[in-house]
Amino acid sequence: MYKFINENAEAILEEAENTYKDGLRGYVECYLKTLKWEELNSANKKEYIRNYKKFYAMNAARLSSEFYNKYFGILCSGEEKKLDELIKDESGSIHFSFTTKLLHTLNQNLPIYDKYIAAFFLFPDWQDKNAGKESICNGIYEFLKYEYQRIQKEKLLPKAIEIFKTKVKQLDLKNAEKITDEKIIDFYIWQFSKMMKDSKQMNGNGFRKKIRYE
Repeated sequence: MYKFINENAEAILEEAENTYKDGLRGYVECYLKTLKWEELNSANKKEYIRNYKKFYAMNAARLSSEFYNKYFGILCSGEEKKLDELIKDESGSIHFSFTTKLLHTLNQNLPIYDKYIAAFFLFPDWQDKNAGKESICNGIYEFLKYEYQRIQKEKLLPKAIEIFKTKVKQLDLKNAEKITDEKIIDFYIWQFSKMMKDSKQMNGNGFRKKIRYE
């Protein structure tokens, strides 16, 4: 599947360009703003939180104000922690995906987990388990860290990564150098998985006419 993504990187990027409201520029700008967590200590705090929630679609989760206070309080501290220390909220509920997003915000070399990443790698649905959820989440996260390092070490997506960097360089955005290879890998896997689950995207904009199977 990596070979398919690598050979069709331009088509996937073009599809993303046509999907997001402000194209790839809008996506990248919104992401880069999430990395400015120091603004949680400034007058721009509300604007930062609003952008962060938008980029990571947090509003749809209908989380409590207590959760947000704790979540952005941890992010505001800038202190890197382990998955185990953050994964549960005050009620004991597990928020695996949002935890990985917080960890990535503080360290862009760490991967992000969500339903589209889970679908791509065929991860088990840990939410259906009665016990051992934390252990499963930890196992998934350790795999993602290992796999993203392997992708880079073995150069499994070199063309895709280079195309993304070239496109972003053309946008001439401030702080674009903060976009790591891990984030680019996450972008391609997430975007491809999302397209696979959405038949409208796969058939829209002539995507199927552009893909290569070599």
